[in-house]
Amino acid sequence: MAEGKRRFSVANLFRRTTPKPADRTIFNPGIQEKDTSYLLTSPIIYHIAQQSVIVRTCVTQLKNEVFRRGYLWEEKFVKKCEDCGKEHSSPTEACVDCESTNLSKPNPDQLKYAHKFLEGYVNKSEQLYIDVLKELEDDLNIMDDAYLVLVKEYFMDNDNSIRMHRIKEVYRGDPVTMHRERCRWLHLFEA
Repeated sequence: MAEGKRRFSVANLFRRTTPKPADRTIFNPGIQEKDTSYLLTSPIIYHIAQQSVIVRTCVTQLKNEVFRRGYLWEEKFVKKCEDCGKEHSSPTEACVDCESTNLSKPNPDQLKYAHKFLEGYVNKSEQLYIDVLKELEDDLNIMDDAYLVLVKEYFMDNDNSIRMHRIKEVYRGDPVTMHRERCRWLHLFEA
């Protein structure tokens, strides 16, 4: 009987505030971003991709199709203007922008350096470059983000200025960890 009295009391007709559910954040009216803390997180997405036969098959087929023929190095440009920096994709005698004839071809030594570095293992985990690229392709298909980590060796002059650098190792950066760090650094810079 006490329940019935409380339910139909006059005081309940004139409540001052609307009760708010305690299970999630409720926003006031207006344009606000939705709280997604209770939605899927990155580790859960990876777990689903690994446990679902359908998703795993799709990701594997996409990766196999992308790397069916390996990878190929292409020239970034055919000629480059040394005066204005314009890169031309077709042979030309003069620059289209500044009409300079001071043009250069791509340096073939850069390709030799890349082949020499990438022909064997590219990190201490004894991975080939194509293996790292395949891991990045998986990250792109699952998380829509991929991070390539380059470990470099720097050469300094007497003024402690960087004169040269050389890539020592290439790794895949974990998108889950990289995203957290990126958000943390963005938060620090915004403050």
